[in-house]
Amino acid sequence: MKLAEGIILNPNIVKNYVNDAILYRAEAEMYVNSIFLINTADYPVTLSLTVLYDSTQVNLVKPDYVLNAGQSINVTQKIYLSALHEIRCNTATDNVVQYIINGGAIEDEANDPSVSSNVYNSTTVGTDIDSQQIFKLIPAEAESTEDRAYNDYSRAQNIARQSADSATPYLVNVREPGTITVEDGGLSGNSDFNDYVNIQGINRGVKLILSNVAYSVTADTVLIENVNVRFEASGTGTPTMTGFKFKDVYFNFDCSTFTFINCKFEGICYVKATAGTVTFTTCSGGMVVTNADPGANMFGYFGSATTDF
Repeated sequence: MKLAEGIILNPNIVKNYVNDAILYRAEAEMYVNSIFLINTADYPVTLSLTVLYDSTQVNLVKPDYVLNAGQSINVTQKIYLSALHEIRCNTATDNVVQYIINGGAIEDEANDPSVSSNVYNSTTVGTDIDSQQIFKLIPAEAESTEDRAYNDYSRAQNIARQSADSATPYLVNVREPGTITVEDGGLSGNSDFNDYVNIQGINRGVKLILSNVAYSVTADTVLIENVNVRFEASGTGTPTMTGFKFKDVYFNFDCSTFTFINCKFEGICYVKATAGTVTFTTCSGGMVVTNADPGANMFGYFGSATTDF
């Protein structure tokens, strides 16, 4: 299904440069399986194509890609978007690059004959294959390093973190519901969570299982989105998470104490302590629904009964 089409332009361009033109903004849970661009000019055009997940922007082609005269680019990397996520493009020239974006609603994906849930498509640019910042994690499938598809959490984290930095954050996109143990896999230099490697689930049927350790990242470098985070140890253990951002995450804890430190919450997050206590230290944002006491700079519903959510 065609989601958007047009020519990239902006009436407010500065020196003929289009800055962050919005090609498509999702209004619900959507997937995009094709972004076709063509340079209609008789001279090269420099562009950047990105997907904006809230405050995290991920490149779909290498930055400042040169699209030669008459050349086309077809990004067939499947992308999953929540409401208000955007496909954006910067170009060095106005009114010469045309585009078509295809996809559909996630709830209709199974009925789309153009989509295979078992295939992880690559991004084709003319005859070139561009590197991607989006890795797919499918625990039940065979790995395909060529297609950047992995079935092991620690391997996906380890490979992504070797290239991830502030300019090029990476995304591990978990493409099927199930249980995933958060661990570094004993891989040299790897961590359970790595700076600039974000995690997004297809839905909250994706369960990230934590251990009784202190998880820490550089503040504001890791966004965890649309998953179920759990630590259940029959009332024992004192794990912590420091520096993370969370969006639309469901937490379920059964431990002595779970502590969030300098974390930010976006969307709607649920934090349930079926046993023990949850503490928010210098945290902010919301909204948060929880049976715990709130942090000073948070908003939501606090002191809720665990039977209510």
